[in-house]
Amino acid sequence: MQIFQEQKPVQQQRPQMYAAVEILQLDVCQLQSYINTALLENPTLECGAAPGVSLLDDLSAGGHAAASEDAEHMQPDFADRDAVAYGEDLTTHLQFQAERLSLEPELQRAVLAVIHALDADGYLRTDVSALGPAALVDAAVQIVQRLDPPGVGARTLSECLCLQLQALGESGLACTIAEHYLEQAGHHAFAAIAASEHVPLAAVQEAYRQIQSLSPYPCAEFSRAQDDGYVVPDVLLQEKDGVLSVAVNRAYTPELSVSSFYRSLVRKTDDPEARQYIVKKVSQAEWLISCIRQREETLLRCCQEILKRQLPYFRSGQALAPMTMQDIAQAVGLHTSTVSRALSGKYIQTPQGVRLLRSLFSAKLAGGEVSGVMAQQAIAVLVQQEDKHAPLSDQALAERLQVQGIDISRRTVAKYRQLLQIPSAATRRA
Repeated sequence: MQIFQEQKPVQQQRPQMYAAVEILQLDVCQLQSYINTALLENPTLECGAAPGVSLLDDLSAGGHAAASEDAEHMQPDFADRDAVAYGEDLTTHLQFQAERLSLEPELQRAVLAVIHALDADGYLRTDVSALGPAALVDAAVQIVQRLDPPGVGARTLSECLCLQLQALGESGLACTIAEHYLEQAGHHAFAAIAASEHVPLAAVQEAYRQIQSLSPYPCAEFSRAQDDGYVVPDVLLQEKDGVLSVAVNRAYTPELSVSSFYRSLVRKTDDPEARQYIVKKVSQAEWLISCIRQREETLLRCCQEILKRQLPYFRSGQALAPMTMQDIAQAVGLHTSTVSRALSGKYIQTPQGVRLLRSLFSAKLAGGEVSGVMAQQAIAVLVQQEDKHAPLSDQALAERLQVQGIDISRRTVAKYRQLLQIPSAATRRA
């Protein structure tokens, strides 16, 4: 008998425990659908939308779910496709921007032609002289290079880096090095650059660190052939009075509450079956509200810690710092699997665009503070600078990286090279 009594609550709690985990894993759009289903199935559950109108109908009519004043102020304009275009392919993303510029028809056609001439990395590596008069094509290229993401439309690595620096408002030594001394900087000939430019050695080293924080392939983040053209961010990053903060996106999820009518009906009804039904539904509603709040709190705590660790990236686009799920879990006092579920499939809106939260993580390489993302960027730069008639082998790349303080094996270099879709040395030979 004692065994039966101990087992019964476990059997009752287990379905709720599974459902709580399911809610934690939902992204904002999936949560919206989950809530709509719950509203249909549970009459004791109420939301901030107008009575008799589902949340989906309310949003499609241009309404807004109930939210705090601060959170409402933070909501992005979802009518602005650029703000949520992370799920688009690159060509569509660029075309959308170009079509909204006030351009003469001939120049507009030239801009679209240049966009279609870009390769998968966003570089303009083909001859576009046949697209029209030289002046027209040059103007079109300049327009494309001003589109998002910064660096698109570049013809060389040097130009790509310069475009990214310009987008950050830089016009000084870093731009000079990226334009004129990239190969020398790659070989750490900092003293020669300092002497040539009549600047302190420390200034050259600092400028080179800034260049290293840039991406040689800034368009690589754009996925292709996505089912959806939009991604709704689950978390919003905002700046107020110079301070960055994060908030959970509540634009698609209403404030839920338990109906006061049904609470009072429990006390008034004499029907035991009706009372039992209402008590059950009220309990389910309270549990759902608690799970949604717990999901929001967990997501917010994790993202606050991510912001703390990746602040240089969010502020100025510097390279991602090494960071793992375990790091976040230890910092916020949760199990690693809970953090993984909370962040899985969710996006954050940042100054660098809408990003998959998981893409902000990068394991620390053994023996240093360098992340895998930084190592991949360094490999891409070395390959771009190499002698095309004598390309660097994976072992040679590993040795060059060690000189830069990035200690990884030849096998790891090969893995990162493949992730970057860089062919082997034999294939790269001119």
